[in-house]
Amino acid sequence: MAGSLTFSGEEEDMYLDLAWNHLSEGVNPSAFGGRMAKELILSHNNITTLSSETFSPLLDHMFSDYGLEAYILLDGNALGCECDMSWVVSHKAHDILKLAECSDGRLVSGLTEADFANC
Repeated sequence: MAGSLTFSGEEEDMYLDLAWNHLSEGVNPSAFGGRMAKELILSHNNITTLSSETFSPLLDHMFSDYGLEAYILLDGNALGCECDMSWVVSHKAHDILKLAECSDGRLVSGLTEADFANC
């Protein structure tokens, strides 16, 4: 996503719906100019992996701002759930990822270190 989204004022919670936008990656937290959405909807895009470079800082920022009240909806994306996603199971804020499903039908929230034992 080029450019930045600037939010000002003292709004309680921000909600950003980017569903159905043909996105292939997440959103860089720096795009928000310091303020992060509490609810980020990335449903029904073309996201096939949750790269640590993009999603780890995003989870960190959202968790820091809102704790486990924050969430990222990822339903409708065919996630590969290969070795490049092994970081997700040990991330402190992985519960923020909601309705994320692997292309083989497993839920990301149900993945364990054993799922990545061959990585």
